Amino acid sequence: MAHVAGGAHDGELRSYLARRPSHGGIKAVCKELAQQKWPSDGKRWQGISAILKTPDQGLINVASAFVTLQERRHAADYDPAQVLTRAEVILDVNRARAAFTDWQNLSVSPQRSFFLFLIASDTARRPED
Repeated sequence: MAHVAGGAHDGELRSYLARRPSHGGIKAVCKELAQQKWPSDGKRWQGISAILKTPDQGLINVASAFVTLQERRHAADYDPAQVLTRAEVILDVNRARAAFTDWQNLSVSPQRSFFLFLIASDTARRPED
């Protein structure tokens, strides 16, 4: 969120934005990006892939990691029979670290900005907390 609400005086905005997007909305966007395509919401985003081209590999990696890690977290939280080995946990931690590295290495670009917009636009459909 620092790249959305950067700056020393934006603490209030940053704290507001930090918990706004729903994980389900982010996952929906990331599922499509993980398949190397931009989300298409009927005619609303028609033609966006022609403008933005194929998503950057770093963005695809971030999206794929989000989907995988969220599914793993849900299984760990809600399936009492779920048992994770140390090796599985280490793999997940490394996957998260790699996603953070990929995100930090992405240059500010129309693709990255559109990805953030897609995530933020989900807040319009999220009920008030």
